[in-house]
Amino acid sequence: MRVAPRRITVLDRPAPVPADGEVLLRPLLAGVCGGDLMYFTDAGHVAGVTEAYVVCHEVLAEVVGTGARVVIDPMVHCGTCGFCTTARPQLCHRRRDRGYGADGVAAELISVPADKVFAVPDGVPDEAAAVAHGLAAVLHALDQADTGRPPDTALVLGPGPAGMMFALVLRARGADVVLAGRPSSRLRHAAALGLRTVELGSALVGALADDSFDLVVETTGAASVQEAALPLARRGGTYLLYAPGRFTLDATMVFRREIRVQGSTGVTGRMDDALRVLRDGAVPVADLVTHTFGLDHVQEAFELASSPPGPRGHLVKALIDVGHG
Repeated sequence: MRVAPRRITVLDRPAPVPADGEVLLRPLLAGVCGGDLMYFTDAGHVAGVTEAYVVCHEVLAEVVGTGARVVIDPMVHCGTCGFCTTARPQLCHRRRDRGYGADGVAAELISVPADKVFAVPDGVPDEAAAVAHGLAAVLHALDQADTGRPPDTALVLGPGPAGMMFALVLRARGADVVLAGRPSSRLRHAAALGLRTVELGSALVGALADDSFDLVVETTGAASVQEAALPLARRGGTYLLYAPGRFTLDATMVFRREIRVQGSTGVTGRMDDALRVLRDGAVPVADLVTHTFGLDHVQEAFELASSPPGPRGHLVKALIDVGHG
């Protein structure tokens, strides 16, 4: 449980009692993602959240009593508003996100509504299943950016776990993909996965050709990158914002080039699709997992994952081994 910015403590709490329509689960592996790290560091769209919550929302769990492997859709929403009833619950005004808006999954037992629980297909590795929600969010974001014509060329900015997932999915769909980022072990990890990578210094636009890509995906949240990336979208192309941030938008360029600027905030409803992608094996997300920490080392995991590239070392994606402590 995060009890203060940059401070996580393991606490003893009563076991949850499932309400009607809920399922009791025993988490096995929990993923640490960008939203979790914003909550940990008191940054981004969750800055100022003072409530103490059990951390993490990505999880592989087993059903208590049967041992069946499952994952969950972690978003909490009202279910009755216009957004919820038209399959857009990510826009619900009462939306809460497990791990930083409601209690998360890094616990020995959790209780989850049955309609938020999804069976993991045989053959999907545990590590891949644990990050299925991150893949579902990427699939949803690409749906938001869909123009009816698959992109022939794509640029993904930021070689973090989300950026690598975007690049892997787009590559599997046949796009010519470039993954760009500053020199780091993560960029080298991406290259080792066979992704085409470009090292960027401070002059982002100068490193790549202007007006080049059908789709530009921004995952860093850095204002300088968000602003400089827009000219890289081709005329009639799409600029997908996948990270919160504030930057100056060149509206004249958007106007003259008819660039589509699209945001994507979380996802619900794509877990089954993500699991099918994992079952088919075309997107090797398990290869993004580089570190696993015991439950007693959650503080260490969050500190390392939120560190700058040098101190972070070779960490790409961290999991918490909740099942074994």
